[in-house]
Amino acid sequence: LLNGGAPAAYGDRVGGTLRIETRDGSRDKTTVRASLGAAGASFVAEGPIGGPNTSWLVGARKSFLDYVVQALDDQPSFVVGYHDVQAKFTHRSGAASLSLFLLAGDSTYKDEEPGQQRNDVARASADTRLASLRWRYAPSPRTSVSVSAFFTRETGVNRNLQSEGLLDSESNQAGGRLDFIRGIGDAHTVQAGLLTRRLDGNVADTSYPRSGPALSRDVFDESQWQSGAYLQDTWRSSSGRLTLTAGLRSDRSTALDRTVVLPRLSGALRLGKDTCLSFAGGGYAQFPALDQLYGGGGNAALLTERSDHYQLSLEHAFSSTTRLRIDLYDQEERDRLAPAREVRRLNGQLVLPAESALTNSWSGRSEGTEVTLQRRSPNGLTGWLSYGLGRTQITDRRTSETFSSDHDQRHTVNAYLSYRISHRTNLSAKYRFGSNTPVAGYFEETATSHRVSDRRNLVRVPAYSRLDLRANRTFNIKKARLTLYAEIMNVLNHANYRYAGTSILIPSGQVFFDRETTFPFLPAAGITVEW
Repeated sequence: LLNGGAPAAYGDRVGGTLRIETRDGSRDKTTVRASLGAAGASFVAEGPIGGPNTSWLVGARKSFLDYVVQALDDQPSFVVGYHDVQAKFTHRSGAASLSLFLLAGDSTYKDEEPGQQRNDVARASADTRLASLRWRYAPSPRTSVSVSAFFTRETGVNRNLQSEGLLDSESNQAGGRLDFIRGIGDAHTVQAGLLTRRLDGNVADTSYPRSGPALSRDVFDESQWQSGAYLQDTWRSSSGRLTLTAGLRSDRSTALDRTVVLPRLSGALRLGKDTCLSFAGGGYAQFPALDQLYGGGGNAALLTERSDHYQLSLEHAFSSTTRLRIDLYDQEERDRLAPAREVRRLNGQLVLPAESALTNSWSGRSEGTEVTLQRRSPNGLTGWLSYGLGRTQITDRRTSETFSSDHDQRHTVNAYLSYRISHRTNLSAKYRFGSNTPVAGYFEETATSHRVSDRRNLVRVPAYSRLDLRANRTFNIKKARLTLYAEIMNVLNHANYRYAGTSILIPSGQVFFDRETTFPFLPAAGITVEW
């Protein structure tokens, strides 16, 4: 996770970047790993094909938590399930390699609580398909060329309690990418790349008025081309203590008929054998999605969202196993998308929103610090403890008001500890805490309930807290390896909520929140077999 200051190879995002790399299958021997537990089942198999130059890898997963939650709770607030299948095939010939990656997955949502309105979502599903073909040529450790072609399709379906259609959507992406790396002398490494992709999307929805026939419409069926190019150079001092990377990135969208050019700069200075100071900064831009341009409440005249990242990090290794890292960050944003007008109170009177569309009227700033203490060891105690303190403020130039961002979370704690008692037995614990984010909208708390306010994001979701425990025990049986595990999710049975919607009484302005709970106290056990 590149949480800020990503290099020039990454574009079309104003926030962090998640980089996922898939590994090749084993070229030595065929292995199989299967896991079955209350939370779900998974399967991974890999091995060579016709020799050591070609390998394959196939994996599949299926969740059972939806069945478990329904068994523990007669009327759960909502249930989510998923399944997916992945496969990768790789062939190597000399300095070249060719790989094909395929993925198919589906997730479902179910809320069958009685008394729902005809326009409420009771069942939903999201389907994903992905294919990626990549050719890479590395004639030397200093030079490599990578060419990729990719295709993705995502579909979504929403239905009400009567199985009537509410929403049908589909989005497709197809394109290609070229990346080039070349070392020049002992001091420089030059990277360059090109990207082009076509985005297609269509959405149709249906609404049901209190009287009369259903209202169906094709919201939009549109497409656009996006392209990008980048160039960057990494310089290393002769002593190896200082590294600087300077880059430039250009992105273009045909839907906006606009091109943005953005600088990037990062570096690292080794202050000693065990201490390193690093920094990153640059400009970032994100084009609006098709539904934001043409969907309900969309605006075809939207601008490109922009942000500037500044990050400073200090890392110190106390030993070969223990390190401390401190990050300071500042992110300044402008032309961010603001939602359509919302119900609010003005001069003591309730004001209902008129028909309006998305606008680029928000600007803001995120700043904070993150501290991580980590220990890595094959034996004994291993894990990490991290704490984040942050603040995100938004200013709306339409109303000249400043408020906490919809995603503002002041305090975040993550902890993971694992202790290997022996080469067969392992205990682990995972804890997560978040002071949580505002309930987006103009709401305030009264002595007995909530009501519409004249200020935005005053009410917050209750803090999130969850402790999970797990124990593993491994047995070797002939050529197979058997692992038994038992775990308890949400050991303290903390009631963690998500807010699914609001109801407002007119003209009083009293507000009722639709709250749903996430995982309850949930014990689980399972078995993993490898051979």
